[in-house]
Amino acid sequence: MYCPGRPTRDHTIVMTHARIIIDKRRANAKGEYPLQVELAHMGRRYYVGLAVRVALSQWRDGRVVNHPHAARLNILLSRYLLDIDEAILEWRENRELPTLSADEMRHRVRCIIHGEDFRRPSKKGTLFLEHYRTFAATHEGRTLAVYQQA
Repeated sequence: MYCPGRPTRDHTIVMTHARIIIDKRRANAKGEYPLQVELAHMGRRYYVGLAVRVALSQWRDGRVVNHPHAARLNILLSRYLLDIDEAILEWRENRELPTLSADEMRHRVRCIIHGEDFRRPSKKGTLFLEHYRTFAATHEGRTLAVYQQA
């Protein structure tokens, strides 16, 4: 039954956003901590590591401060967030967002950070859809037909 003002299953809004955080649990010998992208998706949080480390005193309000390369690092982090936000918007517009699993989301964000095309299959083939396509293509007979009916 439809109730005005209440989202239905077909019109559910999936809120997904990203931000840069510092992981205070993993200091190296120099006292530097890694920065990570935190993804909030479907009520859960997922993390993707960046190749950037800073001291706690060099991190304030989501920005790098008091660091010899603070300006460059902040530009780099801003670009990461911009690229990820653009991708999230595209996934939302294409109605892919509600169907993305945690592994798929992390895979896509890693590809964005590394400048790779996430639409190209990964070498590992760890994603279910890639595994399914490979499995169906390599097994003769009714395999593909059986799984498409399900």
